[in-house]
Amino acid sequence: MLNIGDKVKFLDEEGGGTIVELIDELMLMVETEDGFNVPYMLSQLIPAGSLKKELEEGTLKENKTSENEVPASEQEAGKPVFEKEEAKVRVQKAAKARKEKMKYIEEVDLHIQNIVDDYSLLTPGEILDLQMSRFELSLEGAIRHEQKEIIFIHGKGAGKLKSEIQKKLINDYPRLKYQDASFKEYGYGATLIFIT
Repeated sequence: MLNIGDKVKFLDEEGGGTIVELIDELMLMVETEDGFNVPYMLSQLIPAGSLKKELEEGTLKENKTSENEVPASEQEAGKPVFEKEEAKVRVQKAAKARKEKMKYIEEVDLHIQNIVDDYSLLTPGEILDLQMSRFELSLEGAIRHEQKEIIFIHGKGAGKLKSEIQKKLINDYPRLKYQDASFKEYGYGATLIFIT
């Protein structure tokens, strides 16, 4: 089982971090080595050390105790920290809280029809330039206003705009973390950027 405080490594990128929160049954909040709290899907993490088997089994356990919970050291061996119903309620509350938080994240749609009225005479290169200008302007505004997160909707397409966004983030904003936004809401067509 994964616990709050366990060390993990990232599957799709270098580095790792420490689990600081169980968001829901598939999502964990990880404090990265850079000190940022970033949500990760369980499938994006590899436990450091001997926890690999538990990750493959998909089991999670929170290692914090509240005043109503009995510390693990005082429980019988093999008895879960949370009863199933308590764990289910906690996961539902965490999912609801995350959904509420997501309502207030700014979304910037980079589809060209949302940037200019008539784009019929523009070349693909000019369209990409306009989309990247909107991206930079919106990202700089979010940084200035100290927003925590921002979502850029770029669509699936051929992936050129998404690729250019990632290059820009790597080259000009190396301190910012990013990942695909919610697959359920956007498919592969949006990027979530963590600013603070």
